[in-house]
Amino acid sequence: DRGGGLDQMFFGKAHFILENQTELGLTDDKVESIKTLKTDTMKSLIKQNADIAIACIDIKSALHQYPIDTAAVNKLVDQKYELKKAQTKTLVDALAKLKGTLTQEQYDKLKEIWGGKE
Repeated sequence: DRGGGLDQMFFGKAHFILENQTELGLTDDKVESIKTLKTDTMKSLIKQNADIAIACIDIKSALHQYPIDTAAVNKLVDQKYELKKAQTKTLVDALAKLKGTLTQEQYDKLKEIWGGKE
């Protein structure tokens, strides 16, 4: 669960915009910008997921110690959730950039094509 489903929202919206680029009247520059945003966001999420997975491994390892150093484990838990928070913010930023590539007219057209599912 990356960013509470925001990843699906971002990638689904980006795919839908690109799928309807002609009807939306997107310029080649905007299409490239959206493709680059998708790629950059995917790379960032992969790195962030790896960091989160490593944090989980560190927490499990610390919990196998005897006695458990709760202060150390709590610090690792905080680190894990800071990483998750950063990942969510990455997705929010990507969604804002994605919507920002569209003019108000294009955005209205997108909502019309989408069926008002905003």
